[in-house]
Amino acid sequence: MNKFTNNFEISSKVIYTFFSIYLILGLFIVPDYGISWDESASRMYGFISGNYILEKFLPIDLYSKILNETISTRFSELKNVEVPKLMEHGDKAYGVFLELPLAFLELLFQFNETKDVYLFRHYVNFLIFFTSVIFFYKYLNLFFENKFLSLLGCLFLILSPRIFAQSFYNSKDIIFLSFFIISNYCGFLLLKKKNLTSAFFFAFSVSALVSFRIIGLIVPILFLILLSFEYFYLKKKFNFFKLFLITFSFFILITYFTWPFLWENPLNNFLFTINHFATRGHGIYMLYLGNSVDSTNLPWHYLFVWIIVTSPTHLTFFSFIGMILFLYNFFLINKNFKNILFFHIFLILVIYLIVPVLITIILEPHIYSGWRHFYFLLPFLILFSILALKIIFFSFNKRYIKLLTLFVLLISISYNFIWNFNNHPYQYTYFNNIFFNKKTINYFERDYWGVSNKDLIDHVAKFDKNEKIYYEFNYEGSNFYLSLNGLSKLDRDRFINIRKMNKTSKYYYFFYNNVQNIPPEFLNKYKVIKEIKVDGVVINGVYKIFIR
Repeated sequence: MNKFTNNFEISSKVIYTFFSIYLILGLFIVPDYGISWDESASRMYGFISGNYILEKFLPIDLYSKILNETISTRFSELKNVEVPKLMEHGDKAYGVFLELPLAFLELLFQFNETKDVYLFRHYVNFLIFFTSVIFFYKYLNLFFENKFLSLLGCLFLILSPRIFAQSFYNSKDIIFLSFFIISNYCGFLLLKKKNLTSAFFFAFSVSALVSFRIIGLIVPILFLILLSFEYFYLKKKFNFFKLFLITFSFFILITYFTWPFLWENPLNNFLFTINHFATRGHGIYMLYLGNSVDSTNLPWHYLFVWIIVTSPTHLTFFSFIGMILFLYNFFLINKNFKNILFFHIFLILVIYLIVPVLITIILEPHIYSGWRHFYFLLPFLILFSILALKIIFFSFNKRYIKLLTLFVLLISISYNFIWNFNNHPYQYTYFNNIFFNKKTINYFERDYWGVSNKDLIDHVAKFDKNEKIYYEFNYEGSNFYLSLNGLSKLDRDRFINIRKMNKTSKYYYFFYNNVQNIPPEFLNKYKVIKEIKVDGVVINGVYKIFIR
């Protein structure tokens, strides 16, 4: 494998145009996505942490005034109910790097409607991911020194259907993925510059990363190995111990001051967080390969299968080829173990890709609803796919191989783009059909977060002009009542759950989001109002149920 050099370039105007179009498109379609399962709890946690800070530092009278005003305007359902205490809260092990600023901004902007609160959160979510895509471009360009390949890697990331959709509302997994990218770019700069500024930004990004998921500690581990490799093995002249101490000190200070849970007992609470995420979880049943499986007893291949069936085919294929070509060149051709760039890629393969997968096989942690907890693997799968294309296009001499690769790539990306467009805004239910005779979506969880509830609720609110709309929903699916927060208060108050009233109406609307269609007990006494389909398969629906 030759040294990464410029073989093909594009102008800066193309790059600016690409990111401008993506930004405008993203901001335009933010309102299309509904509210996901975790968003209400995440929002509440931000206020719980804020309450802890105010209680700790403000005089009691001022604190009580702010608390009462916040409850009355933000969380009216908590009236006469004590606000949960941070140290007793179930989510206390999570950092609040995002949720605390969002709680502050919500109070600052004084949103009058809950729908505006969640819409604002979705805009922030998208803008953070958008920023990480820019960092991903810069990160890839540090490796390949090629603008075209770096931009192609960004396109792979954006066009991954599940990532594209969840970038608008998933404030845990996607934000963790975003900061994983940012922290790796900052780590690369630390390797190159080794100065105070790069040390601070690396520590800051890692601190943010770890606040979302403790597994983010693998990032500083990787770069500590790389710095040690340069200093001890390559004999590079820099003050390794000073750089390490400064970076570590920045990380400790930033983490402590931005994570209220650590304030009272930093070491023990940090160890609690590690143990919490190592053992956390409760058993739920999920549809996997057509069977119901327990999250506490998953088959070893669960993660592999989910990654393969929900990733675009070109990404899976070229990333695998890239790993094979890299290992072949690294160990058998060049045998240049003193090349820091080669060693960096090798560590990415081992620490970022192989180790997390082995952990899931050996320790069997609880994984819910696919591989969303492991989305941080995706940028590095993309890195190896771009590496494969780099080698094929610029190192191979066989013209027919290059043409065949280009043809496969164009067809796959075009299909991917068209599928995203045709199935907007339900890209989070994407499955390819590599291994199944029938549509893969039939064998797995579909809209487990109930984001598609939004379109059904909007339809009924517009379609039904009655003052009261009686409804019911399956409790085995999504928390439907959270989706109602996407309506204005006037429309939201029209929806009356029939479990809270006498069934005096002639009918009610039944919202059904699960792995099968309308339950058999409703056969012959319902009318389809609206069904949402992806690849011809129903992922959610609302039905008029007649009371007899």
